Amino acid sequence: MIPHSRITITGHKGMLGSQFYSRLVNRLPVQAIDLPEIDITDRENLRGSLFDFQPELIIHCAAYTDVDKAESEAEKAFQVNALATRWTAQIAAEIEAQMVYFSTDYVFCDTPGVVPRNEFTLPAPRGVYACSKFAGEQMVRRFQPQHFIIRTSWLYGSNGKNFVDAILKAAAEKPFLSVVTDQIGSPTYTSDLADQTLRVIEYGDFGDYHISGNGSCSWFQFSKAILKTAGIDRKVYPISTASYNAPAPRPAYSVLDHLALRYTVGDDMPHWRKSLTHYLAERKTV
Repeated sequence: MIPHSRITITGHKGMLGSQFYSRLVNRLPVQAIDLPEIDITDRENLRGSLFDFQPELIIHCAAYTDVDKAESEAEKAFQVNALATRWTAQIAAEIEAQMVYFSTDYVFCDTPGVVPRNEFTLPAPRGVYACSKFAGEQMVRRFQPQHFIIRTSWLYGSNGKNFVDAILKAAAEKPFLSVVTDQIGSPTYTSDLADQTLRVIEYGDFGDYHISGNGSCSWFQFSKAILKTAGIDRKVYPISTASYNAPAPRPAYSVLDHLALRYTVGDDMPHWRKSLTHYLAERKTV
């Protein structure tokens, strides 16, 4: 049980925030912050809301996550991911609330080599999205020492656009699929991420953590696993990142090593294949 009596969740309607909200709302007082009621880029509105509620913990899930669109909306991406995060961290420090901030494997976009990146690997972000999320990390470290910075990767789950749902939709509409094969990472089920994050909070050891699905694969391999697990027979062709021609850069290799998680909690995340099976079973019941 997490040692807090009042919790604020920003972005509670989203794919990750909704996981925390569903777990906590019936257990203790929860302040749910999201658009359109509260805009985290409105500093005074955010400040007033947090001061009124006086949370002991802020789980900051709100974020600008459109990787490609960020290239043409740099100011908006930094406003949400960096500036609003700075304000949240500053207010958290003022009201003595601990803070959880979620970052991304994209901070290792230009990190060389194919060794899993642990919490002590030097970040090398490239692209607006990656740089804005890394800037958010820096804001949290600077303004609220009592923090948990959680880097994760390749998220999928209910209540949001994700790769698994996109592949299933494409398979229902197209005779074949073409999927990138030269990006390697770790798919992460938001339900698993929320559970493990709450365990980290319970242990209370502040700092950086990598929490993602265990194991690794390419998007091509992931798409084939999705279709196979779902019992769908559809041809999938591998393509290169270059041929995909996306506006934003992507890391070629961004597998995360959960060093801090293993030594703090003494446990690790499920393998991504097991989690995929759980998510597809969940989809059938919705």
